Amino acid sequence: MAQEQVRALLEEAQRQVDAGDPVTGALLALELLRHDAESEDLAAVHRILYEAHFNRKERLVLGGHLGLVHRAAFSPDGTRVVTAASDRMVRVWQVRDGALIAKLRGHDDEVWSAAFSPDGRLIASASSDGTVRLWDAADGSGKDVLRGHSGKVVAVAFAPDGRRLVSASHDSTARIWDVQAGAEIAVLNGHGGKVWGAAFSPDGRRILTASEDATARLWNATTGEALAVLRGHAGDVVTARFSTDGQQAVTSSTDGTARLWNGVTGAPGPILRGHTNQLISARFSPDGSMVSTASRDGSVRLWNTATGAQAAVLLGHRSWVNDAVFTPDGRQVASVAVDWQVRIWDVGSGADRAVLAGHQNDIQGGVFSADGRHLLTASTDGTARFWSIDGDVETEVIPNWNGKIGGTPYSPNGRSVVRPGPGNAARILDTGSQAERFVLDGHSAPVTAAVFSPDGKRILTGSADGTARLWDAETGRELGVMRGARSAIRSVAFNDDGSQAMMLSTDGTMRQYRIFATLRDLAAHEKETLPRQLTSTQRRQFWLLGPANE
Repeated sequence: MAQEQVRALLEEAQRQVDAGDPVTGALLALELLRHDAESEDLAAVHRILYEAHFNRKERLVLGGHLGLVHRAAFSPDGTRVVTAASDRMVRVWQVRDGALIAKLRGHDDEVWSAAFSPDGRLIASASSDGTVRLWDAADGSGKDVLRGHSGKVVAVAFAPDGRRLVSASHDSTARIWDVQAGAEIAVLNGHGGKVWGAAFSPDGRRILTASEDATARLWNATTGEALAVLRGHAGDVVTARFSTDGQQAVTSSTDGTARLWNGVTGAPGPILRGHTNQLISARFSPDGSMVSTASRDGSVRLWNTATGAQAAVLLGHRSWVNDAVFTPDGRQVASVAVDWQVRIWDVGSGADRAVLAGHQNDIQGGVFSADGRHLLTASTDGTARFWSIDGDVETEVIPNWNGKIGGTPYSPNGRSVVRPGPGNAARILDTGSQAERFVLDGHSAPVTAAVFSPDGKRILTGSADGTARLWDAETGRELGVMRGARSAIRSVAFNDDGSQAMMLSTDGTMRQYRIFATLRDLAAHEKETLPRQLTSTQRRQFWLLGPANE
């Protein structure tokens, strides 16, 4: 490989890391280890691999669909995932290792939606072939075909008790089904256009539908009787959802607004104005105090449901945003967009906490696991992906840590000492003369702690910026950044053999990271644990010939 190509590949690897895709960055860096590289280039490879090791969020790639993945959903116990795709297939996956459990074959056209029943025993799927199908979630066998719609079925949802099902169709109706009997209970007639979605209230007594006729409608979930027409939007109503307690409803529209309604009577509430383009989604926070909206204007906005006042504008995506979902504790929001990225936002401050890249096309939607630690996304690149949110893949997080950690600022031979400050740097000094050997400059806030590794080859620093950084003690080069903490770092340490780096933050959590003795050890570990390889398209894009790295 020519040196020009080596440098170009390194630049691309670093660009991928900076864009939030350390997996692709690491895969490109590993390619360079197959060729002779100069020491400076190897140092860059070292840094990029540690970046992936310390900060990788992407855990699993659920690949195999031959078309666009429209929807991905967790099972109630969080151990499985179901995906619905344009290849007419529904697939069931195991979360633990991404293994394919079952392929659900039977639809004759695109599958738009799939959902587990509340007890996890059944899966329902909705298709452009006009049918809803019920499947055994354990073995993938077909249980029933629900016929009646005269147009494509685009959404399906179970009632909280699992005994009923509602489907939404482009034939301008929604339908309620008896799950056990496989029979139609009621047809919800009244909309004057395609029905985009339908959902049960949390108590299972009402159904809310959204339609291109510029209305949402409330229905009796037992009889199918129309209860209220929610009028006011000047464009398609694309989503309609209940709050967790069912007392409120929110709609989003192509008219650029969202509206709040009484979830029982349908009476209108505040109008959420501020977006400059069509809305694609609106969702309640778990406690119902806030709403997130996602728009084609590229922004996510947060709103106070009591007043309708705008609480925050979250900017960062480069194209329209398809969805914005709250974590179960309501403290964070994940937004998914046409720019192929996921962004994690802090609800309280509006800060952009993380960018998750790796998908190779538009991201259609996302859903959090019940414990809020993982995010599942579905994309038109033909995959669903599983991301670690609370802590990185290679990190052990110990909450409510009551012990102490610490280390020595002196090198094992006693010739050097590392000292925090002044400012945002640490300095390596000669012990005798106090002459400055290196400045460790990279933190964005004052350095609070600094220690040598037991063998004297590494230095670990912690900062008020919430990061710890690993440095080469011989050259002063930065090797990697550990970004897991949500508050300032109080102290840092290595374990006795230097194979673990630890950082204790002021939020009471201690994080522990694995450290490798050599670049070869680090590279071997990353090859073994990275969740995917470069695609053939990426290999051509990055001028790589031959098979993937081995």
